[in-house]
Amino acid sequence: AGISTQHLIAVAEVGPDAAVLAFEHVPGRTFDSVGHTLGDAELAGAWEIVRDLQSARIAHRSLVAENFLQANDGKVYIQGLEDGTVAASDVLLRIDLAEALVTLSLSADPIRAIQAARVVLGDVGLARALPALQPVALSPHTRALLKNDRELLTTLRATILQNMPESDAEQIEIERVKPRTLITIFAGTIAAYVLLTQLGRV
Repeated sequence: AGISTQHLIAVAEVGPDAAVLAFEHVPGRTFDSVGHTLGDAELAGAWEIVRDLQSARIAHRSLVAENFLQANDGKVYIQGLEDGTVAASDVLLRIDLAEALVTLSLSADPIRAIQAARVVLGDVGLARALPALQPVALSPHTRALLKNDRELLTTLRATILQNMPESDAEQIEIERVKPRTLITIFAGTIAAYVLLTQLGRV
């Protein structure tokens, strides 16, 4: 898809259900270790990657600062694609967009992150992130960072809507499955199996 990432060099099987993937090494620093506010070139490079992922319908599922890499030559790369999804649904793509917006806002500032996104994605493309700008949609890592900036999501939504007053933000109901729910389903399945077995004997 033309995404700027480390190229896969070799694959080797190491067991019946496991393989080793060897990737090209790109010297550089991740966004979370840059040590200063991201410049305009880094922001633009990151948004171009997000745009290309969205165009190819690839959901990265973890667009956090440690997965954006600033190479020594200044080019921006993305890593950590092994947990991504191809032919991703619209909801997953919107969640990716929202996570990227929050990540880049924390690495720079909300106004500059939004301005860079508008240049690369356009107003309509950026507005697709609005429904997913809610804590439950974001990764645990990003939610933990938001504890230090509780007003960021509100600021991002307000700024995007201010730039696009005609935009009618859609609403998406996003719920995470809790461990308690999984246990309840598991217990219910066992109970149903036992009951059906007893009824079969009757």
